[in-house]
Amino acid sequence: MSFLILALAAVLCAAVQRAVGVGYSLVLLPAAIATLPDGEAVPCVLAVGVVLSLGLLLAGRRRPDLDAAARGLLLLAPVGQLIALLALGGLRGPALRVTAAIVLLGGCVAALVRAGPREPGRAAGAAAGLVIGAVGALTAVIGPFVALLLTLRADAGGDVLRRRLWLCTVVLSSTGLALVAVLGTSDLRGALVALALTPALALGAAAGVPLARRLRPSVHRYTVLAIAAAGAATLLASA
Repeated sequence: MSFLILALAAVLCAAVQRAVGVGYSLVLLPAAIATLPDGEAVPCVLAVGVVLSLGLLLAGRRRPDLDAAARGLLLLAPVGQLIALLALGGLRGPALRVTAAIVLLGGCVAALVRAGPREPGRAAGAAAGLVIGAVGALTAVIGPFVALLLTLRADAGGDVLRRRLWLCTVVLSSTGLALVAVLGTSDLRGALVALALTPALALGAAAGVPLARRLRPSVHRYTVLAIAAAGAATLLASA
């Protein structure tokens, strides 16, 4: 029964990830925590992020077009993950999650109010990546913060944004999984569960295709910001 619940969550999270480009962890993480032994949930979610997003990139057969902010993010976010895990070793209680949620909500408002025609530069992306990597390593919420950075440009949306989000998910989930393996902070048997969920993920991704087609680029950016706000709600609920 536990695996069935997890499989149903995998179908739903894959549909969301295919349609929007981000948000799978907000669906899967609560189900993983509820059904898996302690220490397996986070590796399971990270491994699903790799399998699902890499599969979506390969299925699309188009190379992601990374802007300067995304390149800076990918450069320093793994460093932020490493620093945070070495310094603190894991989740650090409700205060951190509440603070991260407040920052995320504030960022959503700022993105709506101050969005412009130009994307942030590489230096801004790198600085944000350092913080995003550290916070993501300590809270298990990464995608919404990445989405916030990549939607600061007012015309962000469509398949270009999806591919950027998928690539960031693949890279940061892979480095996060590698770090917890090296540092021994989680149980890697959760990653094997993720592999067993591959058929459910494929089914969900297929279901998300028509949803993606109906999501107009002009609306897509606001949907991504709504997912980021939902990430803040998830952090508050777990505090």
